[in-house]
Amino acid sequence: MAVEVENNSSMYSFSFTGYIGYHTLELRYDREVSNVVAFEGLDPVSIQGQLSIGLAPAEPYGKLVVQESKAVDANDWSALIRSTNAIADRDVFLGVYNQNAVVAAHNYARSLWKDLYVNTANGVGDGGNVFIGGPGNVGIGTTDVGSNKLTVEGTIGARKVKVTALSPWPDYVFAPAYELPSIAKVEQYIHEHQHLPGIPAAAEVKERGVDLGEMNAKLLEKIEELTLYLIEQNKRMDLMEKELKAMQK
Repeated sequence: MAVEVENNSSMYSFSFTGYIGYHTLELRYDREVSNVVAFEGLDPVSIQGQLSIGLAPAEPYGKLVVQESKAVDANDWSALIRSTNAIADRDVFLGVYNQNAVVAAHNYARSLWKDLYVNTANGVGDGGNVFIGGPGNVGIGTTDVGSNKLTVEGTIGARKVKVTALSPWPDYVFAPAYELPSIAKVEQYIHEHQHLPGIPAAAEVKERGVDLGEMNAKLLEKIEELTLYLIEQNKRMDLMEKELKAMQK
C-alpha cells in the first residue's frame, strides 16, 4: 500500500510505500508507484520494529535510527536531524557537532546560533519551561537569567549542595594576630546599625540577595568569635572562683 503526500510546489509529490516482506519503508516518486491511497491527516503512523534513515546500523538499537557516515556540512555536523522553517530560515538541529552531542537552534538568515527553549507549558515564556541562552546560561521557569549561569524561578530541591572556591575560610579568627573586637565595640555597632558587624543589613539582602558560600563563611566567623568570647568568659569565671575560695579560707 502507498500513501501519497502532495506538494503544491514545482517539485514532485512523493509516496511512502511499505513492503512487508522486506520490513522497510521506501520513499518513491509518484510516477513509480500505483494503487495510491490518500493519507488522512489524523491517521496514525506507527513503526513496527526499526526505521533507519541513512546507513542501516548493524544492531537495531532504537525504533528510529538516523545515521550518517560523513560530515553534513563544513561545520562537521553528522548524525543529523533537522527541523527547519523555510520562511523564517530558522532551524533546530539534533546531532553530533565536532564530536559532541548537540541540540541547537540556528538562524541561517543572520548566521547566528539562537536561544533554545524546551517548553512544558503553553508557549515560550510561560512557567515550566527550560531556557538555554548564550553564552551557556540556563533558566528554568524563566527566560530572565541576567548574568547567572543558572536561574530558577521556584524552589530547588537537592540532597546536597557543594560550594567551592571559598577563600579565605574563617580559620583566621583563631590566629594569634587576629584582633577580636571587644564586646563593648560590638554592642556599640549593633546599637548604631541594628545588625552584626560584617553581616549585611536586611535592606541589602532584600536588594541583592545572599551568596550562600559567602554568608556561610561570615556566619562561621561570628561563631568562632563567639567561641573566643566564651573561652575568655570561662577563664574569668574560673579566676573569680579561685579568688572567692581563697577569700573563704
